Amino acid sequence: MVALTRSVQSAARALARRRRRPALHPDGLLFSGVLEILPSEEEPWSVGWLDRAGRYDVTLRWSRAAGVPVALPDGLGLALKVVDAAGPGRPLDLLLTSSGGGPLTRHLPVPRTDALGGPYSTLSGYRFPDRDRVVAAFPDEPGRRLPARPAAIAEALRRHPVRFRLCAAGRGEPWRQFATLTVNGTPPAMDMDAGTDTERDTHVRVAYDPYTARLPDLPPTDRLRALREAAYAGSRQGRGAPTPPRRLRPAPEGGSRGSSLVRPVAVARAQGVFNIVGGLWPVVSLRTFERVYGAKTDKWLQRTSGALLATAGYSMLRAGSTPAGVRHARRIGVGTALTFLAIDLVYVPRRTIPATYLMDAAKEIAWLAAWWRAGACGDATEEREA
Repeated sequence: MVALTRSVQSAARALARRRRRPALHPDGLLFSGVLEILPSEEEPWSVGWLDRAGRYDVTLRWSRAAGVPVALPDGLGLALKVVDAAGPGRPLDLLLTSSGGGPLTRHLPVPRTDALGGPYSTLSGYRFPDRDRVVAAFPDEPGRRLPARPAAIAEALRRHPVRFRLCAAGRGEPWRQFATLTVNGTPPAMDMDAGTDTERDTHVRVAYDPYTARLPDLPPTDRLRALREAAYAGSRQGRGAPTPPRRLRPAPEGGSRGSSLVRPVAVARAQGVFNIVGGLWPVVSLRTFERVYGAKTDKWLQRTSGALLATAGYSMLRAGSTPAGVRHARRIGVGTALTFLAIDLVYVPRRTIPATYLMDAAKEIAWLAAWWRAGACGDATEEREA
């Protein structure tokens, strides 16, 4: 894990130095909004803020993660600063990324060209009193399209606000709504200054940090924290921004929860399908693949590497659910993820491959995190079956 965080920090530093702006989410706009809590008497969350009706002002940043040309799909960010959620002068920060809504895809970033084309999730979980849950924002306007370009988003919001349903779900649970979010086209009314990776949009200075701007009884898990902090640190170093004081991490609350762990068999099958689809893409339609990842000189080589990735995915699906099969699938899954991640982090800063490959790097990091989460569950399963 140390080597991985160092690689992420080095890549972010190099990319920020070339761009002279943040490595991730360089393009975005700030908007104001209102969040309304919808408590449920039948199924309370046992979290004070969620079980009490209220309306809160929100400062929201809508951004593009990789900063690729606006005509191409990009991971989209939705950062929320809920004013006074934890008390007077104590906001709650939520960082959400365009993702899927399924049990595994809610943990994976999904590039989009439509800002309302699907949910945005926290990717990693929050520690509710009974179990870990992922928080997500679902567009609440069926059929409405919104091009994922900052100028188009700003123009659309000036004409009509955007509504989201804020929901949470743990393993084996359906999504349950706890709030509505209405995003307006007006910029925030006042400056706010916090302490991580600070951006300047529409003349307002806002920083988001979900680990310090949090609710006392709803802390985020530490999964992905080291990678996120490494990316922020590299981005600041690359553009010469000051480093904020180091904060101590709060101790985990409530201990570990086995119910939040992902089964290794499920990870193996999901990554197997993902690798098959991703591998066959350039084989079946190289033209659409090149629209996202750039034109290829050696087209036969791209098709060959895609076929090999699909073969690796098929091997993961066929590995079986025995301890030996899980170990085999884990070796293939971790190996392919590390290989593609290393290529992305080395060659994107050198401009050998386009910045769209940072989206692939984010997906490979998510697979590594999924295997890490599944490790304890997998080890326990192997011990029982040995």
